[in-house]
Amino acid sequence: MKDPKLCYVCLRNPSVVTHEIIPRSKGGAVEKYNQVELCADCHWKIHDEGTAKWQSRLELAKQYYEEVFISDS
Repeated sequence: MKDPKLCYVCLRNPSVVTHEIIPRSKGGAVEKYNQVELCADCHWKIHDEGTAKWQSRLELAKQYYEEVFISDS
């Protein structure tokens, strides 16, 4: 299935920014496995609420998004 380029969190808006699940300042890598695509609204919400609070949610969102929208199976 072709990636529809939606926000990994809300699945409604087009993604516009790449966000690291584990921030670089906390040792996160600038690698695809550590990145999600977000819309501007979700990106700012995550920063407003604190990226540490969102880490596990982003990991789950990435897993779900890739299984549903990117998986070859």
